[in-house]
Amino acid sequence: MGAPIPSIAEFHPGDVADVAIIGAGPAGVLIGSDLITAGRVAPGNICLVDPTFKAGDLQRKFPNVPGNTAVDTYLGALARYLDSSDRPEFSLDHIPGSETCPISDLTPPIQWLSDRLRRQVTSQRGFVDDVTLQDDGFWRLTAGGETPWTLLSRAVVLTTGGRPKEFDDMDVSDVTRSKLIFLRKALDGEALSREVGSDDSVAILGSSHSGILTLMNLMQIPPELRPHSITMYHRSPLRLSSKVNGTTFYDNTGLKGLPKKWAERNLANKDDGTIEYVGERSPSTSVSFVRLDNVDELAALLEADETCTKIVDARGLVPREKPYVWAHGLARRISTAAIAHFGAIDSREMPGLFAAGVLAPRRVTEKTLGGEVLHAGDVGVTKFAKTSQEIADAALTHLGLARI
Repeated sequence: MGAPIPSIAEFHPGDVADVAIIGAGPAGVLIGSDLITAGRVAPGNICLVDPTFKAGDLQRKFPNVPGNTAVDTYLGALARYLDSSDRPEFSLDHIPGSETCPISDLTPPIQWLSDRLRRQVTSQRGFVDDVTLQDDGFWRLTAGGETPWTLLSRAVVLTTGGRPKEFDDMDVSDVTRSKLIFLRKALDGEALSREVGSDDSVAILGSSHSGILTLMNLMQIPPELRPHSITMYHRSPLRLSSKVNGTTFYDNTGLKGLPKKWAERNLANKDDGTIEYVGERSPSTSVSFVRLDNVDELAALLEADETCTKIVDARGLVPREKPYVWAHGLARRISTAAIAHFGAIDSREMPGLFAAGVLAPRRVTEKTLGGEVLHAGDVGVTKFAKTSQEIADAALTHLGLARI
């Protein structure tokens, strides 16, 4: 599957696309596949843009991270995309359907779909710096670097993903920033064990999937090598995803898979909503939890704590800064708040611009227990598979090519 792909058509300067998809991660690949299936746009008029075409960040940055979706659910969501006579055999085919597995097992189907899509459409390698709405209604995509290029498109779908927050919303000193352990290392148990030692005092920011996985990885380090102090700063109580009579509770905000199993054995909620460690105690490591709602207060605590030597910011992702979007002479920042129905971004001011995936997940109201009201982004390959056709249809409608 890693061999060069034959017959890939590249975009040429001066060409005009009907739809340009920026980002060939799961969301971009699924939307491109749905555009092909719709049959309303000539495949050669669809341009897929990505710097690597390696299924996004998943395989490159997080191959050893445990997934949180059961294999049957994952393959079921991708069934209509993988229903092909030339579908290869994947490692997932040999894993029990009720189990979860590492990201490295989840990405091969996406990579295969990406490779197949590139043989059907045109593609352009690179990072897009700017997306500009011209007076004639076309969008101009501009990439810099060693070999800059520009292409025009009638519609653009942004699926450029996100990146870890890593102090983005916090006013902290360079000294505090120097303590950061990158999230991609924190989520990989082996990599994390090389980043810390018994002399370290580690702060974990956030108690969602990434935060609990980081804590689990730290606690699985042999006691004599484990940090002597671990403090988790969290805003919400521990939430576990569960399925009751076909309804999934805390589908986006609750723990699943391996972190959930570990949390059920080792963590509990106190009456005040603070988490506590109830697992096997180790005299060499203290584990504590601090519940905070205010980011500024958290920043002040980190600044004042001279004993803390390492920090993992596991509070989620923020949209990537680029590409910058320009319309009517003004820079338009793409954020979750800007996303309207079916991923359209302000159709009056920015017609023909759409966003999906981690960059702009559909906002949903979680099904919760006890009357709690939670809003979350519907994130994950299985969630993107449910909405990708809607994004494709929205782009086709903009082009006047809606399905009949």
